[in-house]
Amino acid sequence: MKNLKPIIAAKLAALRKSKHLTQAQLADKLGYSDKAVSRWERGDTLPDIDVLYELCSFYGVSLDFLVDENSEVTKDIERNSAAQRGNKIALCTLAITTVWLIATCIVAYINIYSNETRWQIFIWALPASCIVGSMFNHYWGKRKLVALLQSMTMWLFLTAVYIQFLEYNIWMIFIIGVPSQIMIILWQHIKSERLKYKAVNSEDNFDEELI
Repeated sequence: MKNLKPIIAAKLAALRKSKHLTQAQLADKLGYSDKAVSRWERGDTLPDIDVLYELCSFYGVSLDFLVDENSEVTKDIERNSAAQRGNKIALCTLAITTVWLIATCIVAYINIYSNETRWQIFIWALPASCIVGSMFNHYWGKRKLVALLQSMTMWLFLTAVYIQFLEYNIWMIFIIGVPSQIMIILWQHIKSERLKYKAVNSEDNFDEELI
């Protein structure tokens, strides 16, 4: 039976270098330790199937590519990866543009049939755009942006509520944002620590197998 460890290890190392990333930088992007990345690229251990899938998505390659010893990491793969990034950005931009198009249509409809200008609808389009951006970032983006997008969504939502009910002077609604912001930061910290613990725990299990 063919030993896949050295093949996958060589591919992972070549793919990382094609992205001009250090092991530490890649580990930071994926939420694992640089020791784990080093073990993968040395062939000491294989990543779990979930991690392999995440790596394939990150590099823009298939699982078949990782196990095919005849395939090579070339400039074509780099161009393909760049093209995929461009397509993802274009798709995300199109979705956000659709949000603003819908908001514009609603404003125009209200203005035509009731002679009122509900400009506040454009304010609601801001948190809606952040929500759409968060959804795309969840599947394709960087984990570091999660907390930022969640924070922006929360504060923009509170701002939209305040402006919508401006006549009631409910400025104290922003006080809700303070504990909410703390919760977002703490939750992202907990998730980060859990990922690090998972990586360290998998390394410890591997060391035990060697013993």
